[in-house]
Amino acid sequence: MTIREAQEEMRRVYVNGAVGSFVSGAIWLASAALAATGSRNQAVLALVLGGMFIFPLTLLALRLLGRSTAVRKENPLSFLAMQVAFTIPLAIPLVLAAMQHRPEWFYSGFLIVGPLPSVRDALRPAALRDRRHAHGGGGHRAAQPAAG
Repeated sequence: MTIREAQEEMRRVYVNGAVGSFVSGAIWLASAALAATGSRNQAVLALVLGGMFIFPLTLLALRLLGRSTAVRKENPLSFLAMQVAFTIPLAIPLVLAAMQHRPEWFYSGFLIVGPLPSVRDALRPAALRDRRHAHGGGGHRAAQPAAG
């Protein structure tokens, strides 16, 4: 399996990340709503605990939408979710420690250490190539004379 094929399969199965982004956004929105009502501890818990369930909730949502959640075993990107699942818990103590010093750094800290950059970077190259080819190669070219 080529990297391009692996990326295409991941984008197809996970609907270009749309369902996971929706789940993540809903968790962030719930946390922000709790923070806006003045309950900082509940807002922190909502984001930390909710964040631990983004992937399982995404799989549940995909199943509810009638979509397959299976990625072929030979796909080298199939462990990407596991990689993210192990890196985020390692960053939580760092974000919480920063929050003890400056509470307003809580959301910024999670934006910095969140999993989206690693997922986005893994899926981006083929997506950019596809977009360039769909728009004529991405560069400006002189018009070709009509075959006659």
